[in-house]
Amino acid sequence: MPAPIAAQEGALVLRTSRLLDGRGAVLTDRDVVVREGRITAVVPAGEADGDPVVDLGGLTVLPGLIDTHVHVGWHFGPDGRLARGSEMPDRVLHAAENAYRMVAAGVTTVQSLGGAEDGPLAEALDRGVLPGPRVITSLGSLSAGTGDPAELRAAVV
Repeated sequence: MPAPIAAQEGALVLRTSRLLDGRGAVLTDRDVVVREGRITAVVPAGEADGDPVVDLGGLTVLPGLIDTHVHVGWHFGPDGRLARGSEMPDRVLHAAENAYRMVAAGVTTVQSLGGAEDGPLAEALDRGVLPGPRVITSLGSLSAGTGDPAELRAAVV
C-alpha cells in the first residue's frame, strides 16, 4: 500500500464511474471508502461520508492484482540482459524501483521466490516508507538442489 494512502487519517472517498467487483460484475457510479489503508465500503456515488473525495472520472477501479511468481530484485543491465552479480545496495534499489512499478500497475501483492534483497524490501514496504505491494517471500531461493522426479516420488510414496 503506498504510504500516502496508508497514512490518510479519516475516510478517503474514491469516486469512480466504473468498478470491477472481483466477482464478474461491473458496477457504475460508485464511491469507494478507504480507511486506514483498507477499503471499508463501496456505495452508490454521493452516499459516502468522507473527506477528501477524489473524483477518478472515467477511470475504472479494480481489485488489486496478485503476482505469484516474481524475482523482485532482478533487473536488466545496460546491454538489455539480466544483470547478475550486483552489489546488495544496488539490488535493493532495483527491488524498490520494481516494487513501485508493480503497485503503479495495480499489483498489490507479490510472491517473491527468493532473494537476499527481499527481507529489507518487505520490511520497508511494511513500514510504509516505500510505495509497493505486499511481499510474500521465502527469503532464500526456492530450488531443487538435488534429486529428480523419481527420487521425489519415492520420498512421497
